[in-house]
Amino acid sequence: MSPNVTPEEAQAIQESLGDAARPQREVVERDFSQPRRLSAGQSVKIRGLLGSVLPDLEQQIKSVLGSGSALGLGRVAESATDDVTHGIEAPLCVLRFMVRGAPGWLVWDSAAAVAAAEKILGSTPGEAEPRVLTQVEGQVLGSFLVGLLEVLLAKFGLQATDPRLVQDKETVGSWKDGGDQADSHRITVELPLETPAGGSTIEFVLPGFPGCLPSTRADEAQEPDRIGGEMAGVEIELRAVLGQGEVALAQLLALEPGDVVPLNQRVGDSLVVLAEDKFIANAELGVHHGRVAVRLRTPEAEIES
Repeated sequence: MSPNVTPEEAQAIQESLGDAARPQREVVERDFSQPRRLSAGQSVKIRGLLGSVLPDLEQQIKSVLGSGSALGLGRVAESATDDVTHGIEAPLCVLRFMVRGAPGWLVWDSAAAVAAAEKILGSTPGEAEPRVLTQVEGQVLGSFLVGLLEVLLAKFGLQATDPRLVQDKETVGSWKDGGDQADSHRITVELPLETPAGGSTIEFVLPGFPGCLPSTRADEAQEPDRIGGEMAGVEIELRAVLGQGEVALAQLLALEPGDVVPLNQRVGDSLVVLAEDKFIANAELGVHHGRVAVRLRTPEAEIES
């Protein structure tokens, strides 16, 4: 009996089944106004190291602020901002420091900082209000925060220099204080804290990543990128094309302000996103932080190497 399919058809069926069995890549919404330099493996490693150092930080806090204190691990994300205080008005509680020539910050709620300083100095517990710390309060609180910072940074093989407790925006500074080679990239770590005086969040804004993380083959295996690390920094031009049209040369030369040029797209159609003139996605037009932006509607296409 002759087969029902030709060898070519059988090959095509086998290839299609192979594609169906291959796991599909997840498409995750991403805000391109924020940086992303860490691989998936590096992000997992950072969070794992933070989790492992949490008991040491909590024990140090308990020894100073009371045994009823509890520390958790909250948001861990890459960031780039000129305002690490998030618009909070003075008085502030910010520990500014340097790591390998780049500024970093520890930001804490002012009322929680006041309560901690009063606790350290043996004052009667009460409902603390945001206020400027006295010189003595600033010294004892600064020493307490530096201790926490050193424990956390040591886990990543980093060391802080020139730590200073600042309480006004003028002395907080920004990433640009790093000099000619300044880099805005930071890792933001939020640690929710519960103490007998109430709840707050200690936020670390840390430079030095991912350079402080050792690269291993295991990390590379976890990263689904299809390109080598030496190519990761190559900049690719992205273009969002609204539509296209054709006009005769004579019409082109006769165009004047106010003329209407019809395009091949209909109202409501998707835009086309191109990388080096190669299609990668459809998208819809929108606005992001006051600037024109596009939201991708389809996953990226396979880009030929």
